[in-house]
Amino acid sequence: DVMIEMESSNALSKLNRGEADIAIRMACPSEDTLIAKVLTPIKLGLYASRDYLKGRSVSRINLHDEKLLAYDPAYGDIAENLWISESGLSSQTKFRSGSVRALLQAASAGAGIALLPDFMAKQVDLVRVSQDPGIKRTPWLVYHRDHRRALRHKSVRQWIVDCFKAEASAG
Repeated sequence: DVMIEMESSNALSKLNRGEADIAIRMACPSEDTLIAKVLTPIKLGLYASRDYLKGRSVSRINLHDEKLLAYDPAYGDIAENLWISESGLSSQTKFRSGSVRALLQAASAGAGIALLPDFMAKQVDLVRVSQDPGIKRTPWLVYHRDHRRALRHKSVRQWIVDCFKAEASAG
């Protein structure tokens, strides 16, 4: 009997100002008024559409010869951008976005190879390129400490935890 309003944004909701009751963040918050719980890590892989691959064997893909789809460098030293840079693949980046959904759509449309969460890529039937970047991102469930005992918040937080666990076990 809880109404959930979900907003997806790259901006951080200000939980201390009541902009949201619960947030999922890709970094642990530093505010002492917030409680943060680690969620099941999100595994990432390199994915492309079947159209992009044109029947080529994924084991023979040389990323230095491919078009890569990446996060906007404004996000700084996130694992995905670091991996591309450290692998010497920055010059192969042909599309950038601040949205994982935009990267997923671009890869689905055949624009190139993207580093994507495994669970998202599988939902749209993208093909995993054999090179494993070995990246996992750690999401955090974050809420204000004043809400820690509120039953409706507890049930929603548990539902989120269960969703992350279920997604990890399905992969």
